[in-house]
Amino acid sequence: MVNRYKSVFDIIGPVMVGPSSSHTAGVVQLVEQEIKYLWWRSS
Repeated sequence: MVNRYKSVFDIIGPVMVGPSSSHTAGVVQLVEQEIKYLWWRSS
């Protein structure tokens, strides 16, 4: 069997040049939820 892919990134998709708003918005939302959770746990 011949390996057609050089790396896992060939399967996932193209290399991103920089962060876009759609990629960072999810991370920001997760961090905000974690901060709220930790604040709630400490009170």
